[in-house]
Amino acid sequence: MSELNNMIQYKEKKKERETGSLALLSYPALMAADIFLYDANLVIVGQDQVQHLELAIDVARKFNNFYEKNLLKIPQFSIPHFGSKIMGLKKPKKKMSKSENDYIALLDKSEIITQKIKEAETDSENKIYYQPKKKPGISNLLTIYTLLNNQEIKETEKELQNLNYHQFKLKLIDLLNEKLAVIQKRYNHYLSKIGGMIEKNKDYLKDLAEKKVKMIKKELKILT
Repeated sequence: MSELNNMIQYKEKKKERETGSLALLSYPALMAADIFLYDANLVIVGQDQVQHLELAIDVARKFNNFYEKNLLKIPQFSIPHFGSKIMGLKKPKKKMSKSENDYIALLDKSEIITQKIKEAETDSENKIYYQPKKKPGISNLLTIYTLLNNQEIKETEKELQNLNYHQFKLKLIDLLNEKLAVIQKRYNHYLSKIGGMIEKNKDYLKDLAEKKVKMIKKELKILT
């Protein structure tokens, strides 16, 4: 309980809402269960999940050491070195958030994207370079642009160095609309297949979970 109470995300959200909840408090434990129940080999997460991963690893090691058996498999964890945390457009010092209506949706129409990017916070310097602490707003937009273009941040800085903020935002709007149009065009086609995919995967994952729980109960000599 003390470790769960010390999770940074929990404390921040508790402060915002002036109260905690079981859903918030138990999230890292549920995340750990999802990882170990299916014997995951690789877990890719964002920067804000680092503390949760550390807790999951600690739980697995203590569990395995206590029973002197490797019952819980510790997977490889991967956190992208760049773009692992996309910030809000209006509040670039906070993570992009749907609950705070500060986000880009995959199904946003062109005019909505245009409005959101034009209203995105920048600064008064009007020079384009990547420095998150000094320029959180423009650095966040540069991150989005760089990732969508599949290039390095230095390449992006060089490409945009002679533009002002207005010109850069227009380029980002065009790029976002171009990339999202591909997803939106195929959305309805794939939507009809999602139900079948979920059912197929549900049975596969249920089988994995049942085998894992059965194995652990057998090793711990828990009768059912």
